[in-house]
Amino acid sequence: MLVLAAVSDVQFHKLRRAAASRFNVAQALTWDDVLGAIRGRPVELAVVDPLLAGDARSQEIERLRV
Repeated sequence: MLVLAAVSDVQFHKLRRAAASRFNVAQALTWDDVLGAIRGRPVELAVVDPLLAGDARSQEIERLRV
């Protein structure tokens, strides 16, 4: 199972420590990275910080649905 973590470095390391024994965890640092990862391979679970780019923008989250 692949877990995509679109979160800050600190949050990513916490998530990886908690889940690495059972899941593969990949980090995405930008919204474009998130979309590329989702389109490029099966992602079973995504942990997404809506403030990934510094401010919450509904357009970026809406792009995940397309």
